[in-house]
Amino acid sequence: DNALNRRIPVAIGFDANELYEPSRSPEDGDHSSVISGRKLQGGRCLYNLRVHYGKDCNFKDSLRDLCDLDGSVWVSKEDLLSTYAVLWIEK
Repeated sequence: DNALNRRIPVAIGFDANELYEPSRSPEDGDHSSVISGRKLQGGRCLYNLRVHYGKDCNFKDSLRDLCDLDGSVWVSKEDLLSTYAVLWIEK
C-alpha cells in the first residue's frame, strides 16, 4: 500500500488459480502481475490487478462483475491469499 500511495505500480507473484473457475492447470498457477491502482468499493479496498491471460473475464463468479475489458480485474487482499512476492522500484 505504501508504494501505491506514492503512485508506484507494484508487481506480485501469486497462484492465479485463485482467480479462475474452473482453475487452470497447476502448471499455470505460478503467475506474476502488476497492481496498478486501488479504490474503495462497498467499504472494501480493491486492487486493480493487470492479468496477462487476455481480455476475457473468465474469472470465478465472485470476480466477474469486477472485471474490466482491458485485461484487469479488481480484487481484494482476500482474493490473493497465495501472494508470495511483492516488488516495486523506488524512484
